[in-house]
Amino acid sequence: MRYLGIVCILMFILSILSCNNINHKKTTKLLEPPVVDLYSADWCYWCDQSEKFLKDNKIKYAKYDIELEEGYNRLVSEAARINYTGELGVIPTFIIGNKMIIGYDPIEVMYTVKRFKFENDITDRVQNKIYYKNFNILKIKDKK
Repeated sequence: MRYLGIVCILMFILSILSCNNINHKKTTKLLEPPVVDLYSADWCYWCDQSEKFLKDNKIKYAKYDIELEEGYNRLVSEAARINYTGELGVIPTFIIGNKMIIGYDPIEVMYTVKRFKFENDITDRVQNKIYYKNFNILKIKDKK
């Protein structure tokens, strides 16, 4: 009986010590903003196809229902932001950066997403003073 008590105490102490060895460092992963804003309606077949296309190609997107006042108002404000003056009643509508794509056009969406990501990547690198020249990365040192 005494041995059983000692074994239980030792097991308890070992479990506490093993928990202390676990790295409890919290890692916070920054969420990347969506690349594509998709404006759609629940009843729209091509909107469903658009969402499936974005998921299948692992493109981050935010979906807005234009039948809801909130979604439609967001579409109108985004159109004003990019100076779009065309028709806003067509769905699906994609907004990628400063470009609006009306209707289901997966080739145009892929092209625009790739271009948007490339432009943002170059902008980030320029801001960090890294430039591309003949596909070789050159680091520019600050002159002080």
